[in-house]
Amino acid sequence: MERNGLEVAYQKTEAVMLSGRKKHGEICFTSRELKVTAGSSVKYLGVILDNHQSLRAHVAMVIIKAEKNSLIPSMGGAGESSRRLLGAVGESILLYGAEIWIGAMGPKSTGRT
Repeated sequence: MERNGLEVAYQKTEAVMLSGRKKHGEICFTSRELKVTAGSSVKYLGVILDNHQSLRAHVAMVIIKAEKNSLIPSMGGAGESSRRLLGAVGESILLYGAEIWIGAMGPKSTGRT
């Protein structure tokens, strides 16, 4: 990257241990003399990935965002076109970055044959 004139901001490095339900102690590593501790979640391409490989945190963020930017009037509810628009926007937000988290949605391997 440096050869192409790009710099990495190592002080912004974040990590998360994707381990499902397993509990791990504190996990640390060093990147360019900077100690990085794995957190419980990280935002990647607009999708919140957490250490339990669930989408709960991401869905909660999308719901909060939708509530803040609500197109529904406070009185009388939304018309059909507004509901359709909100549904399409919500679907787009949830599916953004799907290629990253889609593997977590499939059947889990137990390691048994």
